[in-house]
Amino acid sequence: MTARSTTIARRLRYEGRVQGVGFRATVCELARPRGGGGEVRNEPDGSVRLDTEGEPQAVAALLRAIRERFGANITREQLDAATPRGLQQLTIVRP
Repeated sequence: MTARSTTIARRLRYEGRVQGVGFRATVCELARPRGGGGEVRNEPDGSVRLDTEGEPQAVAALLRAIRERFGANITREQLDAATPRGLQQLTIVRP
């Protein structure tokens, strides 16, 4: 018997030196092998918003990888639960 996986969604806001450092493109690269989907975008106030969804382990692994890669750049991280939207890959949303 296999356990059925549950899709979760999280909305994150990263503050610090997160624009102009390849943050969005790197997040997409980090997400690719983990599956799931979402959107990452620069915000006018200098922060970056990430909406991500997928299996709980994949989402947790992505968030750990982001912290490992950009920990020195991130001064604040806000994490909120969100509702999955059925997104299949992580994409950059441009203004």
